[in-house]
Amino acid sequence: GRGIAFRLKESFGILKRDWIAEELKSLDQPARAQLRKYGVRFGAFNIYFPLLLKPAAAELAQTLWALKHAGEAGLSRDALPEPPRAGLTSAATSPAIPEAFYRACGYHHCGPRAVRLDILERLADAIRPLLAWRPDPNNPSMPPKGSTGDGAFTVTPEMMSYLGCSPEELGN
Repeated sequence: GRGIAFRLKESFGILKRDWIAEELKSLDQPARAQLRKYGVRFGAFNIYFPLLLKPAAAELAQTLWALKHAGEAGLSRDALPEPPRAGLTSAATSPAIPEAFYRACGYHHCGPRAVRLDILERLADAIRPLLAWRPDPNNPSMPPKGSTGDGAFTVTPEMMSYLGCSPEELGN
């Protein structure tokens, strides 16, 4: 637990889950409970502090990240890119801006969009049952909206509302 707490501190409260996969495997339930007690959220894609996604905290984290890492990321501290506006659940990404900048702002880089961490986890929670649903010949029923029945899903209007974008914006 201490190792994960240290890594969270070093990464401004946001860690990609796959970066610490081995440490997570060895983390027992009491250690997870201890981290949760301090506000850590164990999501499907990220381990993070939800409180750091609030606008003031996110702005401070982005400023601290810029002071420490802007130069090595090829960014000028004097002319940093505009972070996603407060309240946006997702924003278009730019290839000129490093993924680490979006992470410092509380966003997960997902192809053409950066999605706020809590929204990405909410979206994953909504998609998971759609992927798991399979037709049952003994008990015929309508598939959940968005489920294809073969381990895939289609984008629904609810998903678009989570992301705050149109299907065209998501597909680009």
